[in-house]
Amino acid sequence: MSFPNSVDYIVTRKCDMNCGVCWGSNMPDYKKDMPIDVIDAVTENGVKQLVFTGGEPLLEDKLPDMLYRAKQDGLTTFLFTNTNLLGQRHKEILPYVDKTSFSLDGYNDETNAQARKPGHFANVLQALDITSKYPDISFQVLTVVTKKNKDILDDIGAVLKKYADNPRFTWKLNYYQAIGRHPEKFRLDYEEFETVAQKTVERFAGVIPVRYSVPVHDIAYLFIMPDGNMYTTVGEDYVQAGNILKPETWNQNILDEINRNIAEREKVIAGRMKR
Repeated sequence: MSFPNSVDYIVTRKCDMNCGVCWGSNMPDYKKDMPIDVIDAVTENGVKQLVFTGGEPLLEDKLPDMLYRAKQDGLTTFLFTNTNLLGQRHKEILPYVDKTSFSLDGYNDETNAQARKPGHFANVLQALDITSKYPDISFQVLTVVTKKNKDILDDIGAVLKKYADNPRFTWKLNYYQAIGRHPEKFRLDYEEFETVAQKTVERFAGVIPVRYSVPVHDIAYLFIMPDGNMYTTVGEDYVQAGNILKPETWNQNILDEINRNIAEREKVIAGRMKR
């Protein structure tokens, strides 16, 4: 049985925001909390990287223990956070983080709040300042490119230039998946996204390392809930692939398809890097 090298661990469905571009409200719920058992099972099945996400993972009191266990198991830890609580919790969390990602969709509080909420912009800048002082953490800003912000990417880039001298910093432009709360307000077709993204890559070449997401495939990610249930996405639906704590439930066909689609995605990324 072959698992992807990287899986997403949905630490919690709780969140302190209500972002218009978020797909979190579509996620399945869970009934039992077994975070340490799940982390050990992930490691035992050959996973190399565990992405801690949510919801908002910093709302989970056990997060430091979970990160510590993952590091003890030899996993690369990747934390996705909205940053609202990072100023309060970074000393107990960031020592166990290898990579982290923060969402920023505007160049000031007003433009960012079109997809996030008022006050979030300042929290992201604070998080960038804090994280840049941890010498072993790679950190990225993730911008979901939408109808709302496709014409202000240069302005967002101007804000991020402050961090461009740090070799551990990258800026990623993400394609908006139409499983958020308001797809009609935000979605671009992929061709328009790719045109805008490629222009941004070229505009900031030699200034900020910018990359952008490949077309979204169904069955291309593996999500694990705190109770061990595993899911992938097909359109707007979550399809269960078994429970990582119960090998007899694993769906080999789904896991194989995830690995094939990941390999295809990596080929596209490698092809871009050769340009």
